[in-house]
Amino acid sequence: MGGVKLFEAYIVFQLIKGLYFHYTPLKLLIHPASMMWYLSSLLLWRVVYMWMLKKNIKVTWQLILSTILLSLVVGFIPWVGRDFALSRLIFFAPYFFIGVYFHNHPIIEDTKRIISVNKALLVLALALLSSVVFALYPFGIMGVFAGADPYPLEHQWLYMVARLFSYAISVIVSIAIIRLFSFENATLGIVGKDSLKFYLFHGVMMNVMEKCGVTWSPLLAIIYAMLVSIAIYYFNKTKISDFAITPISHTINGIKSITNNG
Repeated sequence: MGGVKLFEAYIVFQLIKGLYFHYTPLKLLIHPASMMWYLSSLLLWRVVYMWMLKKNIKVTWQLILSTILLSLVVGFIPWVGRDFALSRLIFFAPYFFIGVYFHNHPIIEDTKRIISVNKALLVLALALLSSVVFALYPFGIMGVFAGADPYPLEHQWLYMVARLFSYAISVIVSIAIIRLFSFENATLGIVGKDSLKFYLFHGVMMNVMEKCGVTWSPLLAIIYAMLVSIAIYYFNKTKISDFAITPISHTINGIKSITNNG
């Protein structure tokens, strides 16, 4: 999705969620609504990357390691939090630049030769099990993977180590996912192409479930994930899904099409 359409999608869903959560105009500007942090951060990362291209600055391992170090340090700064999604903007920046660095890199093709599909599935299963263990950890260490807030004062160094560990685990899991999506399966490719739609529509469905006062349980969460994923998958096949993401662009394009054909 291009930068203009991405910005449009952010504005549309920020307004929808802002109205749902009764945001004030000021909060709409400075506080990305639930799950909207990703779009606002992605826009800023792209702006930075475009500036780097103009200045002929390449994404290197040194740059990636610097963003990781910055993320580890800002966890100690109490005012770097959810406003402007600043904490997540910095925390997830290394993933963006890792993606840029490895785009069209030979290692992507090497994963097909080195890693089997079964090994990739095993890695994802272990990652899921680890997530459950971390979620039950007495310090609530699972929050580290969200990167939304500074470290808790009583466990700052533990959380810093956990944040560093989360980068290593996430890279390993990402490699496994890349292997699965490079598997000769057209359905996986289609699902991956529409991942942003899944992300946005899933967030809306979560808000609807909360509005209905649903009491969550592990079994209900699994059933919800399966049913909603299937529903969104088929919804994404319709033109309505594109209109829901970028209604202004589709309306303008529709008017231009009618004008040109008329």
